[in-house]
Amino acid sequence: MNIDNFTSLFFIVAFVIPGFIFNFVHRVFIPVRYEEKEITLLNFITISCVNYGIWSWLIFWIYQSHYYEQHPLRTGFAWLLIVFLSPLFLGVIWGIVRNNRVIEKLFSKVGISMIHPVPTSWDYKFAKIDSPLWVLITLKDKT
Repeated sequence: MNIDNFTSLFFIVAFVIPGFIFNFVHRVFIPVRYEEKEITLLNFITISCVNYGIWSWLIFWIYQSHYYEQHPLRTGFAWLLIVFLSPLFLGVIWGIVRNNRVIEKLFSKVGISMIHPVPTSWDYKFAKIDSPLWVLITLKDKT
């Protein structure tokens, strides 16, 4: 992907950056499986669209009432909230929900089992360690 003009940069900031912020914050709470870059890009765009869906009422009101013409600075702050701060807070909330396995518990009550989001048992176990520990490994040849 080449960034050769302002329109390309606009679409990257509008539809990739919010998803990237959400994903970055989410991965701080719980390690997840790595995906191909095309799938990751699609996830970023999807998360960005969900973010815009949450804020669609505000976006619609800003442009329907011509609020941006009378208050450009406040409109800029609204876009800062929508594009940068909202994905950050949503990522924190989603990370806490996933870390506490809230969705898995709800689905298990209706008989649906989900794949655990942590890719390996090592990642799961080491994420739960609060104090420093040593790992002693013995190979098959007893060394």
